[in-house]
Amino acid sequence: MTTSAAGASEFVNTVCPIMGNQIEPKEVDASLVKNFNGKKVAFCCPPCLEEWDELTDAEKTEKLSNPPKGDAHSH
Repeated sequence: MTTSAAGASEFVNTVCPIMGNQIEPKEVDASLVKNFNGKKVAFCCPPCLEEWDELTDAEKTEKLSNPPKGDAHSH
């Protein structure tokens, strides 16, 4: 049995706010989750976490409101 970070209802996003890739809540590892404004934000991969950490709070809010479109996974 794999351990997921949280249930689907616990994340504020359904796509990665950096790459725009679909997030599968049941498959998100706890290491790919960040807390932002008291909410859990899920990411598709470790490089996205690093990019997220470099954003200002205003940029993070914008990324969550208007995530990029796409399934292309390249950094």
